[in-house]
Amino acid sequence: MLAGVSRSTIKDFECHRHALHRSSEDLLVSAFETGGVQFLFEEDAGPGVRLKSRRQEGR
Repeated sequence: MLAGVSRSTIKDFECHRHALHRSSEDLLVSAFETGGVQFLFEEDAGPGVRLKSRRQEGR
């Protein structure tokens, strides 16, 4: 997988079998951000995600 996290780790997390280790979480966040996802937090527009515009990516 591109993020370096196994499918079984993601599946177990999605099925609420266990929480992610901090290192796995960091790898996933990095992969999403590299793919153009922008994470939104409470102080921005509330929690959520959106795709970065091409201008924000510097293209």
